[in-house]
Amino acid sequence: MMVERLAGATDPTFNARQIGFLTAAYVAAPVAAAFLWGKWSDLIGRRPILVVGLIGFAITLAASALAPSLLVLYVGRILNGGFAAAVGPTALAFIADAEGGADAEGGDDRRTRAFGWMSMASIAGFLVGPTLGGLAAELKLDLGVAAVPPQTVPFLLASGLAVAAALGVWFVLPGKLLPAPHAEASKRSSSMFVPGELRLLALAAVAAAGLSAFEVGLTLRNVELAMGPAALGLMFATCSVVMFAVQALSFRPS
Repeated sequence: MMVERLAGATDPTFNARQIGFLTAAYVAAPVAAAFLWGKWSDLIGRRPILVVGLIGFAITLAASALAPSLLVLYVGRILNGGFAAAVGPTALAFIADAEGGADAEGGDDRRTRAFGWMSMASIAGFLVGPTLGGLAAELKLDLGVAAVPPQTVPFLLASGLAVAAALGVWFVLPGKLLPAPHAEASKRSSSMFVPGELRLLALAAVAAAGLSAFEVGLTLRNVELAMGPAALGLMFATCSVVMFAVQALSFRPS
């Protein structure tokens, strides 16, 4: 466990508290950063923000993997969350731009379905990611100077995948796509929140808090249950299968 290795502590209560704080640091960073990334993507386009977010995420993730102290790990996780906030919202904005305005024929239906597929793609990542991470954590790497601790291998793997995603975004997505003029006019003529949106945001926050608590609790339970990284990753993957199936049913063609 990285926390135990960096802090030099074996107290289960201390380690559990630090894991919870690290998770909170990663989740809290997007709250402050997502709005700024969204504004910048409106100004300079979607593709540059996606690439910067993915590259920044890759660099800070690799730095977190090699963190020499618990404080550096905290800084790395905050930066991880900040750069990750550039990816999700900007990708959704790209879908909204690409699918056209609400006045286009079938525009709302196409966007809704595209958002559903986007969500399913994210869940597919949660399905494959923990499995790969669990298997990678059992590998032993030697960079020629010193053996890489097994706990850092999933971080390095995810960092490499983020770089590959950034290259894909740069070469596949159009570089000049900006928000449609009618979308900007709609934003200026409407209030920040539509009726019922605050309730949906509150519901999403509660659901995210519950999911985060579950993930942290399950990670801590693996020590008590004597589960290895691969078994823990498989358990997370099983949860993702259920989420993927529900999404598929919700957004299936009518």
